[in-house]
Amino acid sequence: MTTIMIGKALATVTENETLTSGMINAKIKFEFSADWHSGISRTAIFTAGDVTKVVLDSYWENNVCSIPQECLEKSDEILMVGVYGVDNANTVAIPTVWATVGKIRKGYEGYEDVSTGTLPIWAQVQSAAAQSAQAAKDAQTAAETAQGKAETAQSKAEDAQGAAELCATAAAGYESGAKSAAVTATAGGNMAKSWAVGSTGTRTGEDTNNAKYWAMAAQGAAGGGVTSFNGRGGAVAPQKGDYTAEMVGADAQGAAETVQDNLNTHAGNTVMHITAAERTAWNGKQNALTFDTAPTEGSTNPVTSGGVKAALDDLPQPIIGTAPPTTSTVGVVGQEYIDTAAKLVYHCTAAAATGYTWISADKNLQDTKQDKSTAITTSNIASQTVNKAKYATDGVAVGTPALRNQYFASAESTPTVNGQICWVYG
Repeated sequence: MTTIMIGKALATVTENETLTSGMINAKIKFEFSADWHSGISRTAIFTAGDVTKVVLDSYWENNVCSIPQECLEKSDEILMVGVYGVDNANTVAIPTVWATVGKIRKGYEGYEDVSTGTLPIWAQVQSAAAQSAQAAKDAQTAAETAQGKAETAQSKAEDAQGAAELCATAAAGYESGAKSAAVTATAGGNMAKSWAVGSTGTRTGEDTNNAKYWAMAAQGAAGGGVTSFNGRGGAVAPQKGDYTAEMVGADAQGAAETVQDNLNTHAGNTVMHITAAERTAWNGKQNALTFDTAPTEGSTNPVTSGGVKAALDDLPQPIIGTAPPTTSTVGVVGQEYIDTAAKLVYHCTAAAATGYTWISADKNLQDTKQDKSTAITTSNIASQTVNKAKYATDGVAVGTPALRNQYFASAESTPTVNGQICWVYG
């Protein structure tokens, strides 16, 4: 037996058996996933060549369905099967893709066709119409039920229409109730066909809202492609007029101009944006300063206050004493030593293992400072001599050394010797 696994919209043949032309009552078993719960009615759709038939789930037995013999009449045709499911409120519909059962092989042709119908529904409706008016009423109810279930089933409509026609023919010689049931069944068959394949003129938009249409759409969604689009078949490419701007998410006409106007208004707002003069003024301002964290040789950057403090903290602190430093007084080069007793400041100029050198500019000046009398008589002041005329009243002998700018008294307002100024400085 051929087995088809139904997983929501997918239909996959998991087990296959050979089918031959002329077979009657060949079976197919369906295995459904959890998506197909008990609240969804199911309709099997069979197609082979130009023949399409449907079988309602009320004529299945334990998910096993008979293949309509009309679909097995011709050999070398490809038999395909799909299932259409819909809940009672018509709020959920699940059309599957076509499952390819396989090619119908040529069978032995010496048999006699003893069948009187393919689907049980036809036999039941025909028998009911032939037996009594009540049976015809039952047939009418069955046809109406078929109409409700066939909203998404392609072949159900054709079968229901055929059943209605059989009922009408069978009930022609019976009471008016049977004829009325046949007429009702015919009307129900037309409605069922409208929902299955369309082209009946019964409903508005029936050609794009029927079982066959949605089954083909489901097949396309699973990878089979569309059969046609906007009247074009094959590998359909989009062309002008297929979609509106709203359908593809584009802006409505004129939206771009509105956006551009808003941008122009925004760009011309000199309150929100700087002017050329403001930009020139700002560009002429000093850039942010870069600070060094410590005094760095060759750098033109200012030093942070923390860097200055750290550098000052690294300077050696002066040594305070009451006597002059000696070579054994420990210090570092550049360090000061303050002699508070003599009020002198010394600086360390050398620090070595053999001793430390301390000098004081103040002490050197003190050592060389002389009073007036010493300056006059001391000969160690180079070139600071004065030649003076021999005037006894001056009290200073010729050739006596003197400091520069030293004051001498003379009885003459302008002492001269032989007409020359007598004070000559070395």
